[in-house]
Amino acid sequence: KTRLVSVMHVNNETGKILPITELGKKIKEKNPNTLFHVDGIQGFGKIKLDINEAKIDFYTISGHKIHAPKGIGAIFIRNPERVKPLIIGGSQESGISPGTENVAGIVALKCASEEVFSKIDETYDRLYKMKSYLMNELSKIDGVYFNSKLEGYSPYITNVCFNYIKSEVLLHYLEQDGIYISTGSACNGSKKSRIIQSINTPDEFSDGCIRISFTDDTPEDVLDVFVEKLKLRLEDIRDIMRR
Repeated sequence: KTRLVSVMHVNNETGKILPITELGKKIKEKNPNTLFHVDGIQGFGKIKLDINEAKIDFYTISGHKIHAPKGIGAIFIRNPERVKPLIIGGSQESGISPGTENVAGIVALKCASEEVFSKIDETYDRLYKMKSYLMNELSKIDGVYFNSKLEGYSPYITNVCFNYIKSEVLLHYLEQDGIYISTGSACNGSKKSRIIQSINTPDEFSDGCIRISFTDDTPEDVLDVFVEKLKLRLEDIRDIMRR
């Protein structure tokens, strides 16, 4: 009797890739009328997916994740006639979203989409190798724990934790070196990540988790600089904590 199933294509904190095609087929086998929505913001243009094979009814994307301007997004709707607008008025967007269209943003999203899909395989392979190298270098640091893996995870995201470290403190230390990481989801604010809690990250690591994100144009030579600076900052913080 479920009306709607909504899942992420790629988890925005750990990079875990969900088996979307398998999920879509199972949902439709159980009930063909159940609608299937996929949040594709971290997957679009990065992880290949056939929306028809996966039986997806709605797939949402955000432009700023592929270098289009902030504020532009899109939704794939398999059967638009089943969607009723929240606002009644103009006929824009096939009557679904009335109001002045952001034409410049739409064109930019189109151009950005064409760019990322033209090199999706090449970028995936390059970032996979970079993530593998990064994880190997990070594994040499004392007190490290990975919430991300290589297989089954996006090469664009690495979630790693350090024991007895506050991730917020580490973030600001690295900012001084011109290195910008995140402590999790931007939607989460200052609250403890429910994702990190749900995957049973050990307590001594759970406060020290950071997310390292690549883009399609991240150069390889930044990795050694990052690891070197990270080691120094971890030593600084741990020295202070020991006092």
